[in-house]
Formats: sequence, C-alpha cells, structure tokens
Amino acid sequence: MGTSSNYESLLPTEAPKYLRDWAETRQWNRQALIWKVGYYRVPLTGLKERCAEAYCTACGSRMYFDYLQGGVGCHGYGIGPRLFINCEEIGNYSNTRCPECGAEVRSEHISGATSYAEEYSYPMTLARIAVPEKADRLALICWKVDKRHSKDGTRTIYIRPWEAYIVEEKGIVRCTHHGGSFGGSYDLGYWWQTKRFTDELRDIRWTVCPEGIRAATEGTTAENSKLELYMEDGRICFPVSWLRIWQRHSNAENLLTCGAGDIVSNLIGQEKQDSRRGYNEAYGAAIPKLDGVNWKETRPGRMLGMDRGELREAVALQKRLNLGGQTWQMWLRARAAGYAWTLDDAAALEKLSRKERIANQPERPERITHYLEVQRRRWKNDKPDDTMLLDYWDRLRKKKPVAWTPEECWPERLKREHDRLVREAKVEATRALDAKIAARALDLDAWEYHFGGLFITPPRKGEDFVDEANHLHHCVDGYAERHAKSETTILFIRKENQPNKSYFTLEWNIKARRVVQNRGNRNRDRTPDVEAFENEWVAWMLAGCPKHKEVKTA
Repeated sequence: MGTSSNYESLLPTEAPKYLRDWAETRQWNRQALIWKVGYYRVPLTGLKERCAEAYCTACGSRMYFDYLQGGVGCHGYGIGPRLFINCEEIGNYSNTRCPECGAEVRSEHISGATSYAEEYSYPMTLARIAVPEKADRLALICWKVDKRHSKDGTRTIYIRPWEAYIVEEKGIVRCTHHGGSFGGSYDLGYWWQTKRFTDELRDIRWTVCPEGIRAATEGTTAENSKLELYMEDGRICFPVSWLRIWQRHSNAENLLTCGAGDIVSNLIGQEKQDSRRGYNEAYGAAIPKLDGVNWKETRPGRMLGMDRGELREAVALQKRLNLGGQTWQMWLRARAAGYAWTLDDAAALEKLSRKERIANQPERPERITHYLEVQRRRWKNDKPDDTMLLDYWDRLRKKKPVAWTPEECWPERLKREHDRLVREAKVEATRALDAKIAARALDLDAWEYHFGGLFITPPRKGEDFVDEANHLHHCVDGYAERHAKSETTILFIRKENQPNKSYFTLEWNIKARRVVQNRGNRNRDRTPDVEAFENEWVAWMLAGCPKHKEVKTA
C-alpha cells in the first residue's frame, strides 16, 4: 500500500510509563515454585540439615520442604533431587498449589533453566502522529511484554516494540520492530516500514489507554471509526481489520451504533480463522470482507438482511447465547440466497457441529435440531447427531436423488436406517470379490475344526465380512480384499449350538503359520474357551491337518 510519509522515525521505541505501570501491577497467569537444595537449622540441636528451599513467585514466600537425593532410575538415566510437599512427590515442571497462598504454581528446579515462570503478553497502546499539512495519524502500537524470574525469585519485566499500524486517510501502513521466520523471531532494534500490508495484530486482549480510546482517536484519521465501541471488554478484537473495513465502507460504523458489535466482532474473527495459513496459527493475516453484509444499504438492519424488529431480537439473542461467527456467517449467506431462515434457525445452527454442510441443505436448522433432540430422547444409546444425519442423506441421495418421502427424509430411527444404508454400500463394494472369496472357501474348508463346543469356518462371500463387522463391531470388513487376494486369511469361530451367530474372528498368517489376531465383540481379547480352542486348532494345523481327524468334544 503506497504511503506519502516515512513513519519509522516518528514511532516510539521506549514504552510509556503507564504501560510499564500496567505490566508491574497486572495479574500474571503463570507462577512458579522455584526451589533448590538448601539447608535449615534444627531448633533443638542447632545442627544444619539438608532440605528443599523454595520461593513462590505468586506471594513471595520462602518455604522449606523435604526432598530426596537423586540417583539412577529404572532405565539407567539419572534422577535429580525430588521435591516433597505434604508427603507428596512433586515432579519438576508439574503443577501444584503453594502451601502459603494457595495459588496454582509450577514446580521448577533451578538446574532446569536460567529464568522461570516466563510469560508473554502483547498489549496495544494508541498514539497520535503529527504529519505536516495533514491530519494527525492514529498509530496502533503493539508491545511485547516479557515477564520472568531469576533463580533468587527476582522478577524482571522487559518491554520492547513489536508492531505498529498507522491509519491514513485511505489506507493503513504497517511497521514492524521484529524479524524472523520458522526459526523464531528476534528484535531488529529499529522500526522497519513494510512494503506489503497485512494484519498481524490479531486477537488483541489488552488495550492500555489511560485517556480512553474515544479521546485518543479524536482529531485523528480514525475519529469516526467508532473504535471505542468495537474494542469493548470481553470481545476478541482485531482493530486493524476493523479500521480497514471502516475505510472501505464508511457505513460499517452503523453496525456498532445499533448494538450489533458482538455480531460484527464474531464475524470478523471467523473470517480471520478461515484465512489462517498454518496449522499452528489461530488467525490469518487477511482483511475480512464480510460478504454476508449488504454494504449498499445504510440502515444496520437492512445491512444484515433483517427488519428493525429482527435486529433488536438478534442483538438480544447474541447477548444471551453468544452465537459464534460461523453461525452468523452461514445465517447471513442463507438469507442472502433467499432461504426463509429465522433467528430460531440461528440459535439452532449454533448447536450443530457441521454448520457449513447444514447451511447447504434444503431443510431448516431448527427442523434438524428438533428432529435430533427427539431421536436422542427416544434412543439415547444411538447417539444421533448432525454428522450421522448428513451421512444418511448423502447415502440416500446416491440411491434416490430426488422425491424423498417424509419417512425417508426423517426416518423413525435414524441410526437403524443409517446402518442399513452403510451395510448395503459395503455389500455392494465387496460383491466383486464374491467369486474369489468363494474359491478360497473351497480350499479352506479343509481347515474346519471342532473342539470344546466351538468350530472354525471360512467366509463364503463378501457379505459375510460385512455382517461379521456389524455384529462384532470391529473392522474385519476392511480385510475382505486382502483375504480374496490370499494376502491374509480370515476365519470365523462359532459356537456349535449357534452356528449362524458371530463369536470371534481369527486372522491366520499362512507363511509364518501363526495367529496374527483373534478378536471378539468390540475387539475384546480371547475368552478362556476361545483360547483353549485356538491352542488345539493351531497344534492341529502345525501337525499337518490330518484328513481323518477325530472330532473332539469338551
């Protein structure tokens, strides 16, 4: 983004006093119990004895505890001194509570590092930059505040500049005070004005501005941005993104003045999440567009596709339920596409996990949520959810693309119909293997064996794999192709008095002549009767499978 001024020399390099006061007085989250091996004098004898001397960074108390001298662990590695509090061993870097103040602290032995209880925060301050013959610029300056303790417990706070954004009349300029890449970041020691503008100021949680945001923006290029309304407490804020949206659409401030700031904030946060570039990033650097907002309108209700009454209800609903950004994103897109969604659909959509898929369905979220709630009340163990319903609709759509009946769209028992379609699909997928599986069954019939009321038999077709997996709730259906290609051998163990009921599934390695696995219902291990049967059968197999074997009984 082109600029007409060089702001590098105009930005501060030292933190203001009020920011340092904020860092000194704020409540830090990470505290430590720093300890080392020390001595204390026994009152009765006057002799010194070894102990663990600890210092709590939360309350500043010094305490003495028992400890054990290190030695050699069970795997041969060294064990350092071990701390004991109230007869309980506290491992290094383990969380515990300070016996004096009760604060949650982390045990840190002095041999582990040179600094302890390290914690970082990135507060933002506002500054005014005067430019000759132009309006004052508003500068949003982010600082990196580093809190750490030394071995003796002394706390030190380091504050250095991190990012700065200068708001011009029609654009924003980014300056950075740090560099780095995948190996980490480092301080440059000077401000550097970037050529490409991106919003790296993400999720600002602390804004330190003694005079107030409104007073800080008066008379600057961001005077009418309503930044003070956007940066209300409790919100996930992206001030640079908001200012850029306001520069593009001057009517954006109407969304804040009507009380819809929480909705706008969550919409911005959702688009920032959608634009993230790496797996370890929470938010991306792109500027949100808020496509669901009709920027041609000026009235806030019409901008969001609502009338005045709906807007009031939406603001109240947001305060009551705190609907997420994705919910509002899908709801606005549906309204813009002509769907007759109401605010009840927005509340229902918040309860569902597959929001984007649900938004593309012809059925309303309120109807879907009500249907799933009824299913959960009637069949609690089925655990029906929107993922199961969507998968059922996808499978039904392949079988019958159009003209669903109400009974097909909303089955009486979702899981039963869903499992039926899943079984049909698996049977169809294994149908091409039936000839090979049947041919192998003729050869494997010679391995049939009876003992102790059990017998072993091979599968006859692909459908047998599917039924075995459904009845025993394991993944043997995925072995059908390998069995058909003779890459492995699957055999079924049955009870003689229940020959058609699944009991255990055995995998045999022909080359190694051994059992690979033998699993029952939900992959449980062998029962005593199955283990005894397996040992007899394996011994018979290793003996060469005598043709005229005696059928053994218990």
